[in-house]
Amino acid sequence: MRVLTEKKRAAIVAAAGRMFAQHGYGGTTMTHIASEAGASKATLYRYFNEKSEVFAAYVVAQGEGHRDLLDQPIALGEDCAETLMRLGRLYMSIVLSPRVIEVNRLVIAEAERFPELSEIYVSNGPGRVIALLERSLLAAEARGWLALEDAADAAWIFKALCERSLLERAMWGFPMPFPNPAVERNVQIATDCFLARFGTHRLR
Repeated sequence: MRVLTEKKRAAIVAAAGRMFAQHGYGGTTMTHIASEAGASKATLYRYFNEKSEVFAAYVVAQGEGHRDLLDQPIALGEDCAETLMRLGRLYMSIVLSPRVIEVNRLVIAEAERFPELSEIYVSNGPGRVIALLERSLLAAEARGWLALEDAADAAWIFKALCERSLLERAMWGFPMPFPNPAVERNVQIATDCFLARFGTHRLR
């Protein structure tokens, strides 16, 4: 029996990503993926049972550089504003990365024909980011800095405030390097607005 290796698995996932980018999810077959990876279909099926599993692995791979950050709360700053600024910059660095933008476009293009893609994407991508935001906001609340009614809802609010128009512009193909002054301004406004609504200073 041949041994499964992480190197081969990663090569298959990378090949799948190239095929998804060129042909879309619907236009990509397991045969395409195996051929692009230089593997037999038998080898491919030893790693993945179906195309949706390959896609899930592809989504996870696009956020690979952020894995450690996503698995723990952000380090708290000296005060809530500093903490929110750190959190906002981190979030924007993830969401504006070219690899994440690529997956976003793919899911939007294919979700109507393949509704399961949205669930796979949210579970392996945005869902993990929202969990990070939620954990970090709860840590700030534990310091007495925030008064959250619903931490998950607050995480989505902070996410939306940080993005404003920048995510859409990146999705439409406008250059959106990170960091840049527009991102910093968005994060500053998001921090100010979020504190105005959830900061405990407003209750004193």
